[in-house]
This record gives sequence, structure tokens and C-alpha cells, in this order.
Amino acid sequence: MVECSGNAGAMAQTLEVARNAGRVVFIGINFREDIPVALGKFQVKGITAIGSNGSPGVWERCIQFLSRTKLDLRPLMTHTFPLTEAVEAFEFTREPKNRAIKVILTNE
Repeated sequence: MVECSGNAGAMAQTLEVARNAGRVVFIGINFREDIPVALGKFQVKGITAIGSNGSPGVWERCIQFLSRTKLDLRPLMTHTFPLTEAVEAFEFTREPKNRAIKVILTNE
């Protein structure tokens, strides 16, 4: 499982939804707040967590660039699933035949 948002709630929730003996990669960056998590989930579920070495400030510069250039990234968003179908969405992305580039989960 990969957590890319950096949202405190999403980062904490990742341990809840990770499968037993699963791996979690934290790509999202959050230096602004402490994120309470139940560390016992690592032992009980046998979770392995990995943190990526991100670039603080890169998202703000990226958003400014996109705003300035009006670059349309919608073609990268190839598929959309409701949040209630997150498991199906992850399974969908694993199949190369689906040619998923950016799968969006919506809360609708």
C-alpha cells in the first residue's frame, strides 16, 4: 500500500487498512503535525513500513507551475472509482491490461 497524500488522517488510517504482513510506503510528506498511530498494529498485523525521501516544498512549486502554465493533466487521470470501491480500484491497477496511469478515488 502506498500513502501519497501526506494528510494526517490518511497516514494514520493506513495502518488500519493495511493487510496482515503487508508493506506500507509513505510518500506523502507531513512535517506540520504529529500523527498519533497505534504502533501495536505493526506487531499485531506484521506490517513493514518504509518512508520515502521526499522534497519538502516541491508540491507548492508544482502547483504554482501548473497554475502559471495551465498545463492540462487530466489525460493522466485514466480511471475513477468511488472510495467505497477502493479495494477494487487497487486490484484494477495491478492488471497491466487495464493501462491505469492515475486512478482517482472520489468521496461521492
